[in-house]
Amino acid sequence: MAHDFTPDDVSKPVLDSEGNEIGEVSDVVDGEARLTADPDAPDEVRQALDVDDTGSATLESHRVDGVTDDAVRLNKL
Repeated sequence: MAHDFTPDDVSKPVLDSEGNEIGEVSDVVDGEARLTADPDAPDEVRQALDVDDTGSATLESHRVDGVTDDAVRLNKL
């Protein structure tokens, strides 16, 4: 699902496909969201999302299953 993120999405938790919180949206620029990963997020999740050394990653649209008023849910990684 393609999603153009807005500033309203900042601070929303990011959930994996099983509903586990793996981080939050830290910034939105030109419709793209930046994820700040939870330091305790599993390594395989961090690798799949290409989390960098600062704990950040761009949320690629093909990874997003849906966005609600309360959270961003990802597809199965």
